[in-house]
Amino acid sequence: MKIDLKQRWLEGLRSGRYAQGTISLKNKDDKYCCLGVLCDLIDPNGWSLMKDRDNCYYWLGNWARPPSSVLPNEIQDVLIEMNDVFNKTFLEIADYVEQHVPVDEPKVAVTQKVLA
Repeated sequence: MKIDLKQRWLEGLRSGRYAQGTISLKNKDDKYCCLGVLCDLIDPNGWSLMKDRDNCYYWLGNWARPPSSVLPNEIQDVLIEMNDVFNKTFLEIADYVEQHVPVDEPKVAVTQKVLA
């Protein structure tokens, strides 16, 4: 995960701006699961109401999780359980994310010195 996205996610989880919910990324009552907070920070305009489940929203076509290119599915599975099964607070989840979600290593441009 990119370091700036991780930082914004931690801030979002700890901010108190998001009401916590379960089962879907976001519901009609404006409650989010921890992964829904991440989605909202990536693209807050990506939400659309599900036609077959009138209480939930899709985010860019997904209702249960962001793409694995954003966050590996194995980590998402743990976070879904923390949020939906064990009812951990966003503060507790943020502490887990801070310690266990790796950040991408910055790519360093390699230059070659041409010897004449």
